[in-house]
Amino acid sequence: MLPKPKKIGAYRHGLLWLDGRLHEIRDNLIARIAEARHKGWLGEVEGLRVSLASAQNKLAQIDRRNRDDHRFRHTAMSPPRISAD
Repeated sequence: MLPKPKKIGAYRHGLLWLDGRLHEIRDNLIARIAEARHKGWLGEVEGLRVSLASAQNKLAQIDRRNRDDHRFRHTAMSPPRISAD
């Protein structure tokens, strides 16, 4: 369900903030996976990889939504025709 039109600006702002934050989280997870591998913490590596996959999936969802929003906003619509009887 799409947000109400008057809330789209706030909704898009929230997505942009979330997108930036998720990039930070993804980068941090990648660094933590490297550290865990270096220290031989195999269980930790697996848990972090699951979290990384979730963050990447969420980023992909946001990217798809941004593309869909862009296409929706630029759809040309003609005004309704009223016939005179």
